[in-house]
Amino acid sequence: MTVEATHIRQCRSLIIGRLISIQNSADETLKDLRDRSGGHSDFFDQATLETERNINFSLRERDRKSVREMREAMKRIEEGTFGICRICQKPISPGRLQANPAATLCIACKEREEKDQLSAA
Repeated sequence: MTVEATHIRQCRSLIIGRLISIQNSADETLKDLRDRSGGHSDFFDQATLETERNINFSLRERDRKSVREMREAMKRIEEGTFGICRICQKPISPGRLQANPAATLCIACKEREEKDQLSAA
């Protein structure tokens, strides 16, 4: 079972777009941090800047995870396993891949996995 070549090309373009967007966001964050790294004498300005930095670091960490997932999806495209559920080996729906091109599970398997995780907690 395979995913249509047209859909794979669309997902590949989507992945590349997301990778570019993440890179642009990271570049903007670095630029902003450099621009605002000057000394702030006001305690509240310092506290605000520190809070913004912490938020940005959290966002960048999420982006790093996303980049890893997107690169893994690109590898699956190259290997011919993209869009196939890693548990049941059935195709992942085009809508799910459009929403999350890094998805490795079909909706049914993902729901089962989440239900199992809730039960274990």
